[in-house]
Amino acid sequence: MTEFLYPAFLFAFGLLFGSFLNVVIHRLPRAESETSTWWVGYGSLVNPRRSQCPHCGHAITWYENIPVVSWLALRGRCAGCKAPISPRYVLVELMTGLLFVACFVRFGLTYPLLPALVMVLLVVPLVFIDAEHWILPFELTLPGIALGLALALPLGWDAARNALIGAAAGFLGFRVMEYFGWLMFRKEALGAGDKYLLALLGAFLGWRPLFGVLFLSSLQGAVFGGVNLLLRGRAGPEAPGTSPDGAAGADGSSSSGPSPTSHAALSSDAAPTSDAAPTSDAAPTAPTAQGAPTSSANAVPTPPTADGAPPTADGAPPTADGAPPTADGAPPTADGSTSADDATADDADEVFTFTPDFLRPGLSFPRRLALLPWTLLFQPIPDDPPLAEGDKEGGDDLDDEWVPGATSLPFGPWIGLAGLEVLLLTPWLHATFAGTPFGLTMKLIFGTPG
Repeated sequence: MTEFLYPAFLFAFGLLFGSFLNVVIHRLPRAESETSTWWVGYGSLVNPRRSQCPHCGHAITWYENIPVVSWLALRGRCAGCKAPISPRYVLVELMTGLLFVACFVRFGLTYPLLPALVMVLLVVPLVFIDAEHWILPFELTLPGIALGLALALPLGWDAARNALIGAAAGFLGFRVMEYFGWLMFRKEALGAGDKYLLALLGAFLGWRPLFGVLFLSSLQGAVFGGVNLLLRGRAGPEAPGTSPDGAAGADGSSSSGPSPTSHAALSSDAAPTSDAAPTSDAAPTAPTAQGAPTSSANAVPTPPTADGAPPTADGAPPTADGAPPTADGAPPTADGSTSADDATADDADEVFTFTPDFLRPGLSFPRRLALLPWTLLFQPIPDDPPLAEGDKEGGDDLDDEWVPGATSLPFGPWIGLAGLEVLLLTPWLHATFAGTPFGLTMKLIFGTPG
């Protein structure tokens, strides 16, 4: 009887924790987008405001917050306005519950079960946040590294040393890859947060399984990106905050809460709204053409051109060959491409520089020595692009203007998933390939199961 009771108990707790992880996945990246102080994001997790539907303002009641059950009972729709609810909420809850059970099957009722469950609670939100927003919040990675090291102490000195080496190897290994990737491509080759995630996994798993994590993450990411590129024309998701769930959503704490909104700023006293659906108290404003007045009453008619061709939407006359100008009024080039296309091509070929801080001119020798560790370990690679003319400090964050290319793919989700696979499947891999020519390869890649 108890052999079924413990897994059922852990599955139920996993569903509850998964409900809370949905809050983390929704709120942390949006809190980070509003401030440059990363730890402020913790405050967004304890906001007492009840979750609401952004379409109708319906407050989510407790019986609409039951993990999985409420989503099924409501048939995936808001109880107030019947707007669809993102299935991501129920996916996170089920995934967390099943991973809790898998950790119990792997470790049983022993102490290593505790670090495994903590690792699940850290990696699951990081996977979904990076997949949507292309960021790995410090609110999760830095405490995760510390927890991994601390939870290894009761296992003895060997385990603690293995965790410390794993965290250092994960961070430094990706830091070196980050630098050499810039040397090869002259642009950012790896996300700045990936090294912190790999350090987190190294603290929980040790240094030997990190080879398996890199192998599985690279393999799975390459296959997914290649297939996605063929089917959708791009390997990864759209720009941060522009790939909605396709359903109503909120910062709800359960599967019945509405789905996350885009990267727009949130109001502290109102439910978040999506880009496509304004709230009931804010009427949408129809966009106007560039340079056109917002009111038709103030518009001045533009006379037709000499050849009788009508003016364009923004009042600019057509070009000599009859082709309309671009959105900014610039005529197309001889080959039919617009200046906007040329600008996009120029951006794609843009080369980013990297200037080590400790080598900047005008610094004293003690100052250079003080900046050396920062430069080697933490300075962003490459340098941030300079502000455009007219921009000023304190304006829109440069990260908000970044647009991923068609072949760009966030690596963090695949690192996280590979870490969970190594955590749970290493004994099975060794047992499956024992006595075969691949047995030694499994030991070299994944290490020996603990």
